[in-house]
Amino acid sequence: MLRTVVTTLLVMLCFATLGAALTPLEEVPIPERKAIGPDQTPTATPVPPPHEMPSPVFHLDDAIGIADTAGFTYYDWQHNATVGKMIGVDPFGSAHVCWTNALDPLYATRYVFYNIWDPAMGDFMHDPTAPLRIDASTRAGFVTAIVNEDGFCFPSYHQVLTGDVAHAAVSIDYCAYCGAFTTREPTCLDHGQFIFPKIAMDVNGEIHVTTYEWEGSDRMYYAQGHPVFDQDGFGLDIEWTDNCFVVGTSSFINHDMAASRHSERIAIAWLSETGDAYGGDNVFILVSEDAGANWGEPINVTNFTPPDEDCFNAGGEPSVCNRDTLKPWLDLAILFDENDYIHLAWGSYAWMYWGDDGSVGPWTYFFAGHIMHWGEDHNEFNIVADAWYGNNGQHEANSYNCNRPSLAVDPITNHLYCSYQLFDTVQYSDAMFPMADAWVTVSTNNGRSWALATNVSRSDGGVGTPSPGSRSETAISIAPAVQDGYLHMEYLLDLDAGASVHGEGLATRSPVIYQRIPVDSIATTPILDPCFPLHWDSTGYPWDLCEVAIDDIPSTPPSEFLLYPNYPNPFNPTTTIQFDLTRRTAMTLKVYNLLGQEVANLLNETPLSAGVHTVNFDASELPSGVYVYRLTSETHTASKKMVLLK
Repeated sequence: MLRTVVTTLLVMLCFATLGAALTPLEEVPIPERKAIGPDQTPTATPVPPPHEMPSPVFHLDDAIGIADTAGFTYYDWQHNATVGKMIGVDPFGSAHVCWTNALDPLYATRYVFYNIWDPAMGDFMHDPTAPLRIDASTRAGFVTAIVNEDGFCFPSYHQVLTGDVAHAAVSIDYCAYCGAFTTREPTCLDHGQFIFPKIAMDVNGEIHVTTYEWEGSDRMYYAQGHPVFDQDGFGLDIEWTDNCFVVGTSSFINHDMAASRHSERIAIAWLSETGDAYGGDNVFILVSEDAGANWGEPINVTNFTPPDEDCFNAGGEPSVCNRDTLKPWLDLAILFDENDYIHLAWGSYAWMYWGDDGSVGPWTYFFAGHIMHWGEDHNEFNIVADAWYGNNGQHEANSYNCNRPSLAVDPITNHLYCSYQLFDTVQYSDAMFPMADAWVTVSTNNGRSWALATNVSRSDGGVGTPSPGSRSETAISIAPAVQDGYLHMEYLLDLDAGASVHGEGLATRSPVIYQRIPVDSIATTPILDPCFPLHWDSTGYPWDLCEVAIDDIPSTPPSEFLLYPNYPNPFNPTTTIQFDLTRRTAMTLKVYNLLGQEVANLLNETPLSAGVHTVNFDASELPSGVYVYRLTSETHTASKKMVLLK
């Protein structure tokens, strides 16, 4: 429990308060994105022969809800980037769990496996040591899945039937829970390796798939299929239509798709560069209003402002001339809510064309990152998770402190849930790869603000732990809809942290976990400060949530210690900071820059009476940028961010 408290505090506190325990937020080059294709056998770190590999011993006693083992795999690289939806839940409460299963520690064989958790049994229908294999190919993997209203599971993955050329495929079960699958490849995708599929099913029961072109020109293709059932309701086949086209060009394997539960709306999301000379990705969506028959034009949701070279050449501050610097890197999630609005979540990190010293990048900060949200209804950007701090561990492939978001909606309350992977700053393997936990946060106002996340897996792998002692949750995915008051989650519990397919740690026979989480166990308070601008000019900033009327000072004494967002924000060059005190106490108020350096001391152990207080801050001598102000007393601490725009 001590480890849980420590990790929670690290998420809550600003990097300015973390001290010297973590790696400083120094500039580093943009990391290389790594991928494993269908025809590649990864070069793993040498492992002991199977008879010398210790048997997996793991404990999930501290996990919230029920946490059961669906099966095992040596393959700790379930997806290259965007995870998608690996788990689905039917109206009867049964959870359908799919995963890529390598049968040996050198990954010589790789297939897609399946198991079903039955709420009546309170257990899996098939022995986790002998779950069901879906494919009949020589090499398959990277599975996502959907489940229809009758309990039929439709896994989508890519496979190699002959030679070394892979194709996307979708399987249909013979009957609900049978596990007797027939597999069909989209006929319009026979001219290339269009693989790494993501799948959705519309209100008419039609299948929609988007794929990525491997070792080609990074195109994404869309395909549509029709499940075929006989007169008795048995699943026989999938008939693919000729509705097939190029969606767009993706910068990596980062696409996802979703379908509405109430209309014929379908949406595809992906990350792509916009073609300017400076690089960096934007988030795009493509929407159909009629079940895929017709599609609109691609929409650039984020529409980031590129660096301003005239500003830089004129001697401007690099932090200002860079313009938008919180860009997505390689993963996202998409979902329709109960009102038919689209929601997106993606991992965001620093992307700076010029370094603070004027050097040409692009650069980022080691391990630091956020998860951001966009909602179609308000067309604004909201922070979901804040992990803007250093980390002393080795950088696992395709990762930063928080990543791999997955979205779900509660049909009863319309609350939104976002799960994600958060790397630890305390627990490490003996190779110094940080372990990760599964965290979940909730929004009760349609994504405009999010609660401080709850650690739902809470596994403890210790410090300097040798294989197979790690407890590192990876490939975290939640079913898109809450069912019967439960979130349904799947993840791999990696028993040696790091991506072994890229030579990070050892390949271990690790359990695939299904977790059934009561939604009332996910804390709805406190709220992560929503006043966090994504764009340098505050486009998409939730103004009505963040503006504070300084003149509206209550006449009665405050009932709680409270620090308000500064007003105005962004500001130039002055702003006002307001806070409430319930009793007389000595207060300290300091301002920090993004490197955690103190730039202003506004109050220094100053005795103040109970009541509402305001402090003016003049930043005339400071460069434009993001700053953090921190208020402390003997018993309380609070921090918020503000933006200086000159």
